[in-house]
Amino acid sequence: MMNAKCLSLFNHMTLLRVILGIAALLSIMACTEKSSQQALVEAKSYNLEGDRKAAIIVLKTAIQKQPTDAELRFQLGKIYIEQSDFVSAEKELSRALSLGFPSAKVIPLLAEAMERSGANVALSELEVETLQLTNIDRLEVGFRQVSSLISLSKKEQALVQLNSLQKINSDSIYKSLLSALKAVIEDDAVDAMVIAEKAYSRSPLNRDVLKLNANLNLAQKNLSKAAAFFSEYEKQAPEDLQSKLLLADLLLQTQQPQKAEKHIDELLNQFSNSPLLHQLKSVTRLAAEDFDKALYHAEKAIISKRNEPVIRFVAGISSFELGAYANAIAHLSVIAPQLPDNHPVLRVLVASQVQLRRAEAAEESLSRISQPEKNDARLFTETSSVLSKAGDIDAAKSILAQAEIITETPQDLTRLGQIKMSINDVTGLADLEKSAALAPTSLNSLSVLAEAYLSLDELDKANKVSQILIQAEGTLVQGLLVGAEIKQKKGDYGKAQLLLSKALELDSSNIDARIADLRLAMRTEDFDLAIQKAEALLAIEPTNIQGLSAMFAITGYLGSIDTAFSYVDKIELTNETEVPVKVLLAEYQLVYQGAVTALKTLRAIDADQTVPNSYWHIKANALVQLGKIEQAKSHYLLWEQTYPYQQLAILGQLSLYDRERKYAAGVGKAQAFLERKESADIRLYHAYFSAMTGNSEVAKESLLRVPSALLDQPFSKGVLARIALLDGRAEEAVKNAKIAYQDADTITNLFLYVQSLDQTQQSELAYNVIIAHTEKYPSDIPARILLGERQIVNDTKAAIANYTDLLNITPDNWIVLNNLSYLQMQAGNLVSAEKNAKTAYELDPTNVAVSDTYAQILMLDKRYNEALKVFEKIMSTNIKNEEVLVRHVEALLRNGDTAVAQRRMEQLSIRQPKFKEQLASLKNEFNL
Repeated sequence: MMNAKCLSLFNHMTLLRVILGIAALLSIMACTEKSSQQALVEAKSYNLEGDRKAAIIVLKTAIQKQPTDAELRFQLGKIYIEQSDFVSAEKELSRALSLGFPSAKVIPLLAEAMERSGANVALSELEVETLQLTNIDRLEVGFRQVSSLISLSKKEQALVQLNSLQKINSDSIYKSLLSALKAVIEDDAVDAMVIAEKAYSRSPLNRDVLKLNANLNLAQKNLSKAAAFFSEYEKQAPEDLQSKLLLADLLLQTQQPQKAEKHIDELLNQFSNSPLLHQLKSVTRLAAEDFDKALYHAEKAIISKRNEPVIRFVAGISSFELGAYANAIAHLSVIAPQLPDNHPVLRVLVASQVQLRRAEAAEESLSRISQPEKNDARLFTETSSVLSKAGDIDAAKSILAQAEIITETPQDLTRLGQIKMSINDVTGLADLEKSAALAPTSLNSLSVLAEAYLSLDELDKANKVSQILIQAEGTLVQGLLVGAEIKQKKGDYGKAQLLLSKALELDSSNIDARIADLRLAMRTEDFDLAIQKAEALLAIEPTNIQGLSAMFAITGYLGSIDTAFSYVDKIELTNETEVPVKVLLAEYQLVYQGAVTALKTLRAIDADQTVPNSYWHIKANALVQLGKIEQAKSHYLLWEQTYPYQQLAILGQLSLYDRERKYAAGVGKAQAFLERKESADIRLYHAYFSAMTGNSEVAKESLLRVPSALLDQPFSKGVLARIALLDGRAEEAVKNAKIAYQDADTITNLFLYVQSLDQTQQSELAYNVIIAHTEKYPSDIPARILLGERQIVNDTKAAIANYTDLLNITPDNWIVLNNLSYLQMQAGNLVSAEKNAKTAYELDPTNVAVSDTYAQILMLDKRYNEALKVFEKIMSTNIKNEEVLVRHVEALLRNGDTAVAQRRMEQLSIRQPKFKEQLASLKNEFNL
């Protein structure tokens, strides 16, 4: 009997459980020991009330006191089965059996627990032959054992046991299920399904019947039927999570995402970090067009290392629909290689690449759409457009040719014609005319056609389109704009203004009309009016690039550029407008506020295919202006990698190679581009760099592929002059070098012109050309050094004055220092000569000319030992200069190193008579 306290607590347990969830535990622990029977009664009471946890606590507490009580363990095992804790159930039921609890009661439950916990080996080894089971229980347990043997691939053993079971005389549903399993073992799927369906008609709520039917249909890929049976099974066995997951997957495969999602959500509540469940959830959200959630669940699955194609598909499509094209490309590129050609996903990948202007990638992906359909026309034309903007005109034309075959609708024809016209393919006009004929009232078709006529100066045809637009409903403003443009082309600005004013009266907020009105004021150079019109445009659309550009241009011309800068500082930028506005701002900052300010503005921009093209050359110019050559090289290289077919990126790199005199590198860079795409400009530079490396044959071969019109350009004349000099045709070189220099009087062209004059014995003219150049460009240091070298021969005083002035401009120029010290030495000013020679020597101690000048000055001061130390650094090299070699011998002799000097003389092979005489004189002087 319970004591009073326990009884009181028991009578009010329900209330206490509501108030405090752990009251049952506290109450039970507070009670004194109770008998097994009391514990069983109490546990059954809790179980009847639906409080299995309390029942389990009662039974576990009793088992701690009486661990060998078989019935306690049996009842605990039963409750575990009801709670779907099959592993714990198997443990307790096994102990109950071993403690002697009646096998007829334990075995059916134990077999179920083993089956549902996946303990197939233990189930198959369960000894039941000698147990006193009823026929019904024997067949049910036998069914579970045979199922386990089949899952373990022990078909022969299963068949033996099955045959034995079929001899039992019973109408149990499990005998029918065993017959179905026999058909499965014998690979007779049809018979197995027939038997299983008959069993279903007899016992439509039996879990084993439902599950067998579901699995048989699944094996035969009857997915809809399998899903239906699993749905019924799930109602009878909601705790079977594996089957619930399989059901969700089947519902998705049979296009029932809403039904699937219900089960997926239930599972996610229990297993919130399951990658598979997140994958399935993403599919349901994609089907519901909830792209944010679809992407969230897909990427959660991917992060957890799930990488099936379907998950990448969901992530890619969702990203595309959300406008996250880079993300779409990242996901779809993973599965694209696994997809067959012409797969729809490839089209989404191309569209994403086109959106980000990834021309080469789009072209490669599009090449796998070998059987384009009519609705692919836009994809092809837009890919062509991206390629043309990237500079790959040949590829753009090739894709347009494919697009032409599938283009039929007015919209697609307009797009096709527009892109053709943009790459100077006038056949695009026929496409635009066809589009207008198919859609005679389409504003877009007619407007684009009018623009094409205007670009070709076919004004009469443009006027006809203008009249159609004016007369049609809803297109009057556009017709007036076309008419105004026609009047401007004819020079009738007054009538043009009337038409534009009428258009603005009809629609004052029309951006096209505002831009046209502004453009007219710019054309007529009425800048005060243009400012007003720019402000009117920007009042409607504050970040309009054409309006901002006009404001900068006009205020710059009027000397009030700060007005434009102040305006831009005040406008609010969005993600969409930030980049184009900042690039435009940097363009004018570079001109008016300097390269540092421009670079600061550009720093916030991530360089890719989506930035305006002007970004690339603005930043390049800024870096070069600041002398940041290495950064400029990196920028040009990124430009080339982003747009491999844009030759401006290559020309920029070539200009830097020319500046650094890296001519071989220039040849390689030009050649690499020419292998991708033929270009007359790059071909000409290839010839130039080849000539600069002394390879006239390669240079001439390149020039053969340059159009004759381009060869008439001054730069080309300079290349021809260099080739002529290399080939010994100096007279021909003079003419072309003069043309090149007169067009662009750069130091490179000056050297070329002077060299050609020298080789035709026109040194005096060359001298005069150099003087004229340095008078025009007094800060051109290389030209003044060249002048100084001529003055050393012609006018020593002028040379000293020139080099002294140059030293103030460039104090660390070793050429200036060396030449000045030589002239000072000649003039007898050894103190100044030594100072400048020593500085030059410290700047370049291995230069033969610098070391020789310094050594000469030391020798004149009779410091022969110091002179020999200077000579030592250059004597290890293979010196060809005979004057320096003889002077070194003289230094050795005058320093008293006669034996060393004699050995050195024996090694020398002097050929020039002048230096042979000097050597002979030294031998006489020192009696050698």
